[in-house]
Order: sequence, then C-alpha cells, then structure tokens
Amino acid sequence: MNAAKFLSSPVSYRDLFALFATVVALTFSASQPALAEFGDPANKPLYKLPTIFADKNVRVVSDAKLSQAEGKWIVGVVEDAIDFDTKAMALNKEDVLKKGFCVAILSTPYLTKKLHSELGGETLELDLIEVCQETYEKDKERFAVVVAHEMTHALVYRMFGTLNPRLLGWSRPWDEGFAQTNENRFALAMHKKSYPAGHIKIRQGDRLLTADDAVWLFKQEKLVAIKKGYELNEKDQQRWAGVVYPLGRELIEFIRVNLNGHGYPDAVAKISQVVAEMGKSHRKFDVVFQEKFGIDYPSVQRQFIDHLRKTQNNMALRFKNSIFTP
Repeated sequence: MNAAKFLSSPVSYRDLFALFATVVALTFSASQPALAEFGDPANKPLYKLPTIFADKNVRVVSDAKLSQAEGKWIVGVVEDAIDFDTKAMALNKEDVLKKGFCVAILSTPYLTKKLHSELGGETLELDLIEVCQETYEKDKERFAVVVAHEMTHALVYRMFGTLNPRLLGWSRPWDEGFAQTNENRFALAMHKKSYPAGHIKIRQGDRLLTADDAVWLFKQEKLVAIKKGYELNEKDQQRWAGVVYPLGRELIEFIRVNLNGHGYPDAVAKISQVVAEMGKSHRKFDVVFQEKFGIDYPSVQRQFIDHLRKTQNNMALRFKNSIFTP
C-alpha cells in the first residue's frame, strides 16, 4: 500500500515542497528539524464528502453510493485496525483517539482525476486515510488489511508530528516494512480461516531479494531521503521500487526472529518506541535505535545482509520461525 504521497509518489506537489523543505533545513541548520509536508489543498474537499456512517472515533465519507450498513461495517474495520495497531505498537489508545480519523472510500474516477493518485490506499493527512472503492467491493479481507496498513502509517506520522521523518533517518524501507508487519499480523489475527497454518505466503519479491540488493538499498537510504526516487536514473529507480517493500518486511521480521542469534519478539513495540523518541527529541534514527535495541544499526544491516546471502537458495531456512512461509 502507498504511504503519504509526499513520502512515496512520483513527482507531485508534496515531493516538490518536501524537496524545498529539505534544502531550507540543510541551509539554515543541521539541527533544525524540517516540517513534515502534509496539507495538500486537494485533500480538503474529502472532509466535505457525504458522511456514510460515523462513531465517536471514525467518520466514513465517500463520493460513491454506499449504504449506511456498509458505512457501519467499514467503521468497525477501522476500529479493529486502530485496536490492533495501537496494541502492537504499545500505544495508549485513549491518547491516539484524542483526535479521530476520517476514512474516505473513493471511486476510481475521483482518485485518478481529482487526486491523481494510484489505486489502493494512502495516508493523506494525520487524520485522513483514503481507500479505493474498488478494493472495498472486490475483496473485503484485502480492504481490511489495507486499512490496517494505512493506520500504521497514520500512527507513525502522528508520533513524528510536524517533523519530516525522512530527514531523521526513518527511511522508506522502515516506513513500508513497519506498515507491512502490522498488516500481515493483522491478517493472521483477524482472518484465521484464510491462514489455517498461521503463516503468510511469501511474494515473488521475497524470493528475488538478494544480499546485493540490500547492500545497494542501504547505501541509497540517506540519498533517497533528499533526492527522492524520481531523481535516480531510470534503472536505479526501478530497482529501488522493486526492493523497498520486500526488504522492509524481511528486515523487521529478521530483527524479530534472528537478530543477535535470538531475535527480539517485542520488535514492533521497540520500533514504535524508537519512532516516539525521535518525535520527542528530534534525534536521528541510528542513535535512538541503538539506545532501544542495544546494538548499532550498521551491525543490524551487516547481520541481515549475511542472512540473505546464506539463505539465497533456501527460502525455508530464510523464513524459519517467522510468520512467512515459502
């Protein structure tokens, strides 16, 4: 699923503004945090779309013809996602819900013509998530998983507040990997009949991910934070887009299961603590990660690369004891 446009899409208003903010931040002071770039004017009309159903925490709006019963079901899905994600991330649900969420179910014409957005889902603002109507209508389970994914993005961005997470080292692999981790665990918890063995089938990108890909992407992390994917040459841009998602989800699962030979079963909560502390102190990811996990991030990268290299031709070994299965 897509994260907020300013963090994920090709050339856009958000990208240009974020790039400008980066230049300003680097010009004035390396210690001065850059502001996150939400607030696209194109998002404002979404709040004014017809309300389909609402409770005290969630309001569902849509440009499509949805019934009140459908709206009530969607609110229930969003509440489930909030409940699951806050527990997984060890967040205080009452604090999270001091400000509610608006979830917009948008038709394909609205997404493509008015938002110029891809189909799927996006976290557009700290309190605004959109999901394509087509996703909702075709696959209710997939729709729920998308909501859980985007809710993770929203909760993370709320912890960063006005800060630009990329400039603090919260890179795209971490952003998408963390959201996918909650997405997958939500699917296993909420849709047990679809996963009788309790595992998620790996995707083609997981089979193709190599140690060389990880080495390359880790080198790109800080570069991409400033340059954005669209400024890479076409070949590197395609490689980056293909590697970000599998590397992100595999890295976090490696930390949970394998890091230092024993793994960190509470990795999701610890990573959430890293984000929260970055938001409070404005310190870099590498520094806070080492404080919370007791190991420096470059060492984590080296262990992960070694794991990928040793298991390149053995997916069963790569994902042993994990939530994934070949």
